[in-house]
Amino acid sequence: MKTNNKSFSNIAVLLLATLLIGLSPLTAAAEDAALELPKQEPTAESLEATVLYWEKGSTVDDADARAAVALSSMPSEEDAKALFPEHAGKFAMLFELMRERMEDRMKSVPPRMLQRMQKEAGEIVSVEASDVRDDDAKRFEKVLKMVPQDLPVYRVVSRTSGGGGGSSSCLFVNGRWVHFQGFESVPGMLAKLDEMFDLAAYEAVGKMHAVLQIEEFREFYRDHCHSFVKGQVDEDEFLKVMESEKGKQVVELLASVQSAIAENAGVDVLMARPGVGEGEFSFELRSAKEQAAADGVRRLKILNLAKEDGVWKLKDFD
Repeated sequence: MKTNNKSFSNIAVLLLATLLIGLSPLTAAAEDAALELPKQEPTAESLEATVLYWEKGSTVDDADARAAVALSSMPSEEDAKALFPEHAGKFAMLFELMRERMEDRMKSVPPRMLQRMQKEAGEIVSVEASDVRDDDAKRFEKVLKMVPQDLPVYRVVSRTSGGGGGSSSCLFVNGRWVHFQGFESVPGMLAKLDEMFDLAAYEAVGKMHAVLQIEEFREFYRDHCHSFVKGQVDEDEFLKVMESEKGKQVVELLASVQSAIAENAGVDVLMARPGVGEGEFSFELRSAKEQAAADGVRRLKILNLAKEDGVWKLKDFD
C-alpha cells in the first residue's frame, strides 16, 4: 500500500530529494566500473567517491542494479537505531517508506529518461565534502545534539558543466555513507512524525484486541467499527461474520498485530504507516505475507483504521 498522506509528503520532500545531481550518461562499458562501491571510510575523499558511485549507478540500464545502488545510499532501520535511539521506531518506519518509494522510482523510470535529465544538467565537474562541525556547526546545532557526538556528518556540494549543482547532507553510520537530505531539519520533523505515527492508533489496536479476545462482537461493532463498516453490514450481520471462518481470520489479524506492537517488532515484521486518506492508518503484517507465500494459505495481513469523532476505529482489512 502506498500513501499520499500530506504529512508524509512534506517529509518526503526533505528526505527523498533526487540523487541525480548531474552526471552525463554512462556508456555500457563504463557501467561495471561505476558500480564498484568505493572503500567506505569516514573521510571526505571516501564520501566524494561514494557520491559519484551513487550518481553513476542511478542511470545504468538494469532496473534492479539502479534500485540496489539507490537503496545503498539511504538510511535503514538499523541506521535509525544508531542515529536516533529515542525515536528509532518512527524513523525506522519513515526510512522504510522512503526506501519503498525510491525503489519504485528506480525501477519504473526509464533509464534513458534519467540519462537525459543528467545530460541536460551537465557533467559533474567537482564534488566537495566538508565536515559540518567545522564549516556549518550553527546550522546543524540542534540535530547534532540528537545523534552520537562522534558521528561523521558531512555536507556535499557538487557543480556541473551546465552551471548547476546541488548540496546535501551525508552521514557515516554503521560502516557506510548514507544520503540524508534535510538532515538539519530533523528536529522540526518530530512533530510531523508524531502526527504520522499516532500513538493512539497503536493503543486502539490493543483495545480492539481485548474486546475480541472475550468474543464481545456486538460491543466491538458498536464501539470499534467505523461508519464505513456499519454502512456495509448491520450488527446482526457483523455477528455472523465474526462467528464464521472469516471472523476467525480477523481475530487472528488483530492478535498478530497487537503481539508485534507489544514486542516492538521491526519493520520486517510489522509496517505501520499513514493510510491513503486523511485520518487513516494501516498496519501491515509482513511476516504473514511471507508465511502465506510459503504455505499457499491466504491470510489477512493488512489492518486499516480510520479516525471518527477523534477515535481510531476499524475501517477494513485485507
